[in-house]
Amino acid sequence: MIVTHEVSGETEAVLDRHIEGLFGRDVWVTLLRAAGFAVDVAVTDEGPDVFVGALRG
Repeated sequence: MIVTHEVSGETEAVLDRHIEGLFGRDVWVTLLRAAGFAVDVAVTDEGPDVFVGALRG
């Protein structure tokens, strides 16, 4: 799920789920950080990894 918070105060949530990823976890983290996001990854035995990113700045 992608949740955006706009300066106007508007919030939007969009489901974005991938069963098989194009890149491995480390590549995604590197790409997100290069794009300006602070990134955390939640890894569990019960489901897919969850990437949490917040745009810095």
